[in-house]
Amino acid sequence: MPTETLISPSPLALEPPPPASQEDLLALQRIKNEIAKRLLQSWLAEDPAYDTKAWAIVKPLIEENRLSARRRFDE
Repeated sequence: MPTETLISPSPLALEPPPPASQEDLLALQRIKNEIAKRLLQSWLAEDPAYDTKAWAIVKPLIEENRLSARRRFDE
């Protein structure tokens, strides 16, 4: 019967990456903050007309398919 050799993973593959420097972490956080800021600005710049039209369609469907007698929206 042939013997199978198990290939063990490289010890380097199991080691966590070296800790990032404080400057690297701050730079990464600044990039993430800028991305979030731009996303929020793009949302604020959008025309709300689509949302108003879509809500008029979606709201009755949500109310129609609710699981309890309590209304979801008080309007």
